Amino acid sequence: MWDTNYIGTSILLVMATISSCMLGGIVYFRNPERVTHKTFALLTLNLALWAFGVLLIIHSHTYDSARLWIMATFGVATFLPVSFYQFIGYFPDQTFKGMRWYLYLIFGSALILTGLVNTDWYILDLQVSPFDPPSVVYGPVFKAYTLIIVSTLILMSANLIRKLRRAEGIERRQLEHVLGSILGGIGFAIATNVIAPFFGVGDMELYGPCFLVLMMAGLAYSMVRYHLLDIRFIVSRTTTYAIVTAAVFILFSSVVTLVNIGHRVFRTPDSPAYEFLAIAVTSLVVAIIIQPLRERAQLVIDRVIRLRRYDTEALTQRVSRLASQFVQLDDIMERVFLDFRQTMGVTGLRVLLANHQADGNLEAAFSTPRDSDALSRNSSFVLEYIRKNTEPLILDELTHERLAPNRNRLIRHMKSLNAQVLIPLVTNSGVLGMIILRKKENGDIYTKDDRRVFATVAAPLAAAIENARLYGRLEELNVHLELILRNMRGTVIAVDTKGVITTINQEGRTLFSDIAPGMSLGVLDPKVAHLLQMTLDNRRGILDVETTISGGKTDEIPVAMSTSCLETPEQSTLGAMVLIHDMTQIKRLEGNVQRADRLTSIGTMAAGMAHEIKNPLQSIKTFTQLLLDRYDDADFRMTFAEVVPPEVDRIDNIVTRLLHFARPQPVSFNLHDVRQIIREVFALVENEMRKESIEVRLNLPEERVGIMADDQQLHQVFLNLVLNAIESMRETTSNFIEVQIQTGLAHLQQPGIQVRHDVPCVKVVISDSGCGISRENLKQLFTPFFTTKADGSGLGLSVVHGIVTEHRGIIDVDSNPGVGSAFTVTFPLAGNTESKERVGI
Repeated sequence: MWDTNYIGTSILLVMATISSCMLGGIVYFRNPERVTHKTFALLTLNLALWAFGVLLIIHSHTYDSARLWIMATFGVATFLPVSFYQFIGYFPDQTFKGMRWYLYLIFGSALILTGLVNTDWYILDLQVSPFDPPSVVYGPVFKAYTLIIVSTLILMSANLIRKLRRAEGIERRQLEHVLGSILGGIGFAIATNVIAPFFGVGDMELYGPCFLVLMMAGLAYSMVRYHLLDIRFIVSRTTTYAIVTAAVFILFSSVVTLVNIGHRVFRTPDSPAYEFLAIAVTSLVVAIIIQPLRERAQLVIDRVIRLRRYDTEALTQRVSRLASQFVQLDDIMERVFLDFRQTMGVTGLRVLLANHQADGNLEAAFSTPRDSDALSRNSSFVLEYIRKNTEPLILDELTHERLAPNRNRLIRHMKSLNAQVLIPLVTNSGVLGMIILRKKENGDIYTKDDRRVFATVAAPLAAAIENARLYGRLEELNVHLELILRNMRGTVIAVDTKGVITTINQEGRTLFSDIAPGMSLGVLDPKVAHLLQMTLDNRRGILDVETTISGGKTDEIPVAMSTSCLETPEQSTLGAMVLIHDMTQIKRLEGNVQRADRLTSIGTMAAGMAHEIKNPLQSIKTFTQLLLDRYDDADFRMTFAEVVPPEVDRIDNIVTRLLHFARPQPVSFNLHDVRQIIREVFALVENEMRKESIEVRLNLPEERVGIMADDQQLHQVFLNLVLNAIESMRETTSNFIEVQIQTGLAHLQQPGIQVRHDVPCVKVVISDSGCGISRENLKQLFTPFFTTKADGSGLGLSVVHGIVTEHRGIIDVDSNPGVGSAFTVTFPLAGNTESKERVGI
């Protein structure tokens, strides 16, 4: 039967045994892979056996049973320093940091002391009683055990202090709690189980296991919980309430004493009213001063122990306000980092944005301090993780909780980014990226208040960063556009709907001096302004208008202009723009090409003209040979006078026509009769026609057919077509060239405007009975340098097409191989053509 005199102590010991086993099991199964959890479970098992042994000792009432349980319990207790030192060595980072030789020393000492428990060196005297726990007088072995306990406690404390100085984050907080628990728990246990027996004070060792269980509860709390209270916070609150309590006690005592003194001085009769008055006055004074006293004491203590505190709501409001005030990413995050550093002590901040076009890679958009930490090549895993879990992630918390495959991968990823905190940036469009925070300046952990702030500011920061990113892309686009405009070989001018210049590139500023955005459309050249105004009025673009304009350095510059209407996707007009190309070089090259083609035509005509000149020269030669012999013959002189001068005039006309065609004249658009130009062209090739036996059929109207044109260029057009026709009939037998002139309505494209109109026109059709042109060659007929002749340049028809287009006309060809070809050139009649000044030609 167990004695009921020590029922309270027995209950405490039973609870200590069960609590130790439960604490060890909770910590071990929380994370069985961690070495610290295994060594802690071993320590709690050792403590549970010790507590159970003490329970058996106090209920032993015979000498043999008491001696047996005392020796067994001591044998278990000798290994407590070993398990304790081993646990502290591995705590908290899973690697042993301590003196292994000392661990082996106390393990060997435990074996030796256990072997001496059945000797007089351990128990000098043992007294048992039927009603009281056994009374023991310990020998030298117990004193040696006491020295081992004290030295182990000193070395463990020194080890914890060294680790505490280097630790950061959760490890620092854990070490603070472990050190406090050990100093408190072991201090009480040593006082009851070592110091008291050492000085002969009995019955105290029964409570030693209970104090150690309380210590183990503190250790377990520090291991399984992440959000540990700051030890300085505990000290601050405990000291504050102790000061307030002492102040209230002193105040209450002082007021009661003063009331009693007054009662005795004034010799008032005893009455309960005086006691009530003393209590009332004391309560009033306490109510008035207790709150200011508590706040003042707490402020002083917080300053002394340097406890960091901040207003989470105010910080959240400041960060949200910063997110809405700035558009540049660097401006936003620089100020956010400064606020985080001042309030939380954050040492570094990085913004990593997802590049979804590069397989989920992260790109550093902001970093302070500036560094070059490597980023993971593929961050798709962490991006997918935060897409499903948008709460802020804290590395210490992830490391402290039960590990899982995905969590292990996430921890490795955060460590590679040097991240203590990962704040997901998620918007309506998906995962934008993340904000990375580094450790705190004081090495402390990130608290619940910190997490609450991060969770609150994540949304406005994500929106602000997304807006800043879009703003940055817009700036890059504007810079890119500015570079394009600056390097374009052409003038670009844009105006709004009110005719105000909004954009002009560098080429435009060179062409038009003293022109800048904000000026009115009227400051531009009248022809440019007219085209832009037409585009705004008609809401249609105008293409390829060739004209001359006044430049800033030269009088007239040949240009080609095209306009377009600037519209929104909803077809709302924003303005108009004009693109102006300087055609000076092109016109110079065109002139060279036309001169080369003209020389080719002259060479062709010269062969025929040589025979035409030779006939009159033969007549003149004959008369000059007979002149000396028959000069006195009146009939001869009469015949000479009738024949020679007309032949000379004939030669002069031939040479004049050739020179007129060969000598280039400035381009001048004037009114000309198409019939006259065609007659002159056929006069040039008359001899060639006769030589090739080609029949000429001119079907020309009797009335004048006038067009606005440059006569020299029109000569070149028709001469090229006629010479090509002659060339095509060299291998045919039935040769003829037919020219027809017709007037009527035709579809001609007005200068640059994308709409065709039926306008009065003249059509000149030049047909021949030559070899014709194949269908494949028709497609490239007007392409420069395309020719089917062995000695051709391929420029003739290209020049013809250019001249016709410049005269606002069109040229078509219809050909059948073996039958012949027909070229149709269409020009607008002079009476229906817009003036040069209006259209800019």
